[in-house]
Amino acid sequence: RRVATWVAMPEKSDQDREYWGEKFYQLMASKRFCPGGRVLAGAGTQHGNVLNCFVQGATDHDPSSFDGVLEVATKLALVTKVGGGNGVNLDPYISRRNAGPRGTVRGFAYIAAEHKDVEDFIRGLMRPPINPDGDKESVAVRNWTRVVYGMLKPELAALARRNGVMTVREKPSDVLVVPDDMRGIIETAGAALRLAVRGQEPHVDFSSLRPEGAPIKGSGGTSSGPVSFLAEIFDNFLEWANLGAERAGPVATLRYVYASVLRVVRQGGTRRGAGMATIGIDHPDLLDFLTAKYLDREAAEGDISTFNISILVSEAFWQALQADDLWAVEPAEVPGKYYPVLVDEAYRGVLPNLPDREADGARPIPVYGGKVPAKWLWHEIAWHAWATGEPGLIFVDRINELSAIKNLGPRYQIRCTNPCGEIPLTVGEPCDLGAINLAAYVQNGKFDEDSFRQDVRTAIRFLDNVLEVNVFALEDNRTASQTLRRLGLGVMGLADMLIKMGLPYSSEAGRQVVARVMKVMREEAIAESERLALERGVFPLYEQHRANFEAMGIRPRRNVAVLTVAPTGTTSMLMGVSSGIEPIFSPFMWRRIGGEYKALLHPLFVEMMEQFPAEGRFEKNGAWDWDGIIEAIQNNHGSVKGLEGIPRAISDVFEGAHDVPPLDHVRMQGVVQTAFDAEGYAANSLSKTINLPNQATVEDVEAAYSEAYRPG
Repeated sequence: RRVATWVAMPEKSDQDREYWGEKFYQLMASKRFCPGGRVLAGAGTQHGNVLNCFVQGATDHDPSSFDGVLEVATKLALVTKVGGGNGVNLDPYISRRNAGPRGTVRGFAYIAAEHKDVEDFIRGLMRPPINPDGDKESVAVRNWTRVVYGMLKPELAALARRNGVMTVREKPSDVLVVPDDMRGIIETAGAALRLAVRGQEPHVDFSSLRPEGAPIKGSGGTSSGPVSFLAEIFDNFLEWANLGAERAGPVATLRYVYASVLRVVRQGGTRRGAGMATIGIDHPDLLDFLTAKYLDREAAEGDISTFNISILVSEAFWQALQADDLWAVEPAEVPGKYYPVLVDEAYRGVLPNLPDREADGARPIPVYGGKVPAKWLWHEIAWHAWATGEPGLIFVDRINELSAIKNLGPRYQIRCTNPCGEIPLTVGEPCDLGAINLAAYVQNGKFDEDSFRQDVRTAIRFLDNVLEVNVFALEDNRTASQTLRRLGLGVMGLADMLIKMGLPYSSEAGRQVVARVMKVMREEAIAESERLALERGVFPLYEQHRANFEAMGIRPRRNVAVLTVAPTGTTSMLMGVSSGIEPIFSPFMWRRIGGEYKALLHPLFVEMMEQFPAEGRFEKNGAWDWDGIIEAIQNNHGSVKGLEGIPRAISDVFEGAHDVPPLDHVRMQGVVQTAFDAEGYAANSLSKTINLPNQATVEDVEAAYSEAYRPG
């Protein structure tokens, strides 16, 4: 009721607000629709952000400049604070080849003796970013000397001497004071960096920061404390400065600036932030990016686990790959990982047999006149995805070709997505998410198309209202949102829908049903956006470029795009159905609840099993032996396929994620995306997992990537 009432606020009259508030409530209460997690968490709160994620970029400064990097860092901090995730594109940053020799500037970090966290400061203790509720752990500070000023208790003074912490009676008069607000923290870090790049030692006082665990009114969460900001923000920022600052390369900027912000600024005040970083396949630091999240590099250089990483694959690269041609990029060396080898002979389609470098085990890069074979680079990307699960691939030219704003110049070219990849966004844009539960429309094996059509229209209005009630942390995010009014209406419970209709997820018949449902969803979503344009007006960019949109066949509508498929991980659990367009992972899953793991059976599996009398090996006291069933499924690799004692009517249609062949995962993704893109340039992208068996090869990964490209 809280969410429905708040989202109905933009309606014109009290009567309309009451009417639509009730419509929204019934849509959610009946489990036919669930808004994104940010909407559920943020509706009616003080900070008021209910949009899931944003793509950030420098709009006030040159994106490749020192000030441009700090501008983005500030945006990441302010949006993460109110619960949003963030995407960044790293293409503007010049190669690490330009960094020059490493600097050696150290700073001095001060805290008052009476500060509540002074002992943590002396010991160097903070809670780990990956577990904000865990025990405090010691953290190494590489580039700062810690100083306590004022009268310390004798036992703390002795502790300071043992830990190499200086003690003084007074702090210097020219010390930089870190204010107790997020923008001020980043701005002070920037001021310290400006001193460092000039070769001067920064002196910074952290005493004004609230102690660790103190409440944050704006987000409803708690502070991570002075030590965390020293270790994560100031120490990593100074490391970036010593490595060359804006000349340190895109990976160093990601590692020491952007990732550190997302680690220390708790998303919504409760958990570490989430990010997506992208880079073009023509960037010379591509291999540095590809290996950036190796465990040995993260241990030695710093953690980037707050970011997913994806490579932007262009149409030009794809054509070079199909022609077995050379690709016009000479990747920079990555110490211990890759080194370039100049090949004198012409490339004739056969990769040379080159040795790993004996000194550090680095793998060879075959370089032909400043270019590398496209298939070598493709194989390296696939090998890393096979070995580590990353990077993701984004067919960036395909995204822009199917974008309604593709003809409007560089400002509206898409180079990044939200952290889960389902919403490609221009700089500053947010994703506004909600999902319809497809399983709710199946009765007696039939899909209720009429009710579905009506609810799609109501859900579009709901999400359009969200853009009005949202409170933006950044003005350029508000401007980008209002200019384009991008929505992301998706689905959940697709696998449950197919099961209730008696169709296996991997079947062609199942894909045909999905294609029909998605066609209906596209038609109604576009129609409602067009109707809203008559009531409320078109999105402003349409009015500014009406001739362009009309030439593309795009009729006046309220929103630049309306469709997506998000992962819906938490929200699908609330609804008790499968997530997004994924198959059911398994009839049961282990979930961590209240500090312990519990086996949770999928509700539809239980419902279907209870339609049959308990008998055979899984009968216990006249009922189903759920503990025995869970153990049997676990021993059968999470599947009911071929499991004796499970009714055939269930095992035939209850396909788990690993029962579905990898290419059938991709084909389902293709069916949905193709249906979305069939008319109107009204779709975003979608999120989909491809589950591979343990014995999968690098070639299987390459095949999955290629299959994903073909349908678009």
